[in-house]
Amino acid sequence: QKKMLKRIMVNTEKLIDNVNAMLDEAQIELGTLKLNMADFPPQALLENMHAVLDLKARVKKIRFTSEVDDNMPPFVTADFQRLQQVLVNLADNAIKFTETGWVHVRISRQDDAHWQIKVSDTGIGISETAQMYIFDAFRQVDGSPTRTHDGVGLGLSIVKQLVTLMDGTIDVKSAPGEGATFTVVLPLVTIQESAV
Repeated sequence: QKKMLKRIMVNTEKLIDNVNAMLDEAQIELGTLKLNMADFPPQALLENMHAVLDLKARVKKIRFTSEVDDNMPPFVTADFQRLQQVLVNLADNAIKFTETGWVHVRISRQDDAHWQIKVSDTGIGISETAQMYIFDAFRQVDGSPTRTHDGVGLGLSIVKQLVTLMDGTIDVKSAPGEGATFTVVLPLVTIQESAV
C-alpha cells in the first residue's frame, strides 16, 4: 500500500510539472509572461540548483559540481525565478541522461556585455540530427534504444523561449556517447546599470 501511495504521489508530481510546463508555454506564446528583474549574486542560482538536484545526482552516483568564475561581478540583474527554472531544467536533464561520470555547471563572464551559464555532462550525448529539433515543443530527444525518460517534451522548448525572452541565446555542443554542453549567454546587467 505504501508503494502504491508513493507511486501515486510521484505520478501526481509529474502531472503537476507537465501542467505547469504547458501553462508556461501558453503564457510565453501569448506574450503574457512578464519578467521580474532583480539583483542577486550568481552563486544563489547554484545554491538553489544544488538544493533541488543534489539528492538525484547522489542516488545515481554522479559527481555534481558547480562554480562561479572569478571574473563574474558580485551581483547580476535578471529574473531569478525564470533563470532558476532554466538552470534546474538543464542540470536535471544532464543528470537524467548521465549514467556514469559527472555533471558540471559553470557561471562566467563571456565579455564586457555578456555572462554565460554552461552545463556540461558525460551523458549519452545528442546526435547532430536531434540537435536540429532539440528546442522544439513536444519533441523528445532520447539517445537510448528504448525510451525510458518521462515528460511531455516541453522542457527545452520553454528553456529556449525563456532565454530568448531575457534577450539571451542558448546552444548545444554534443555527439552521441560524448556527453553534451549547453551554453546560455545573457546580457550582463549589473546593479549600477539597472539603476540608470
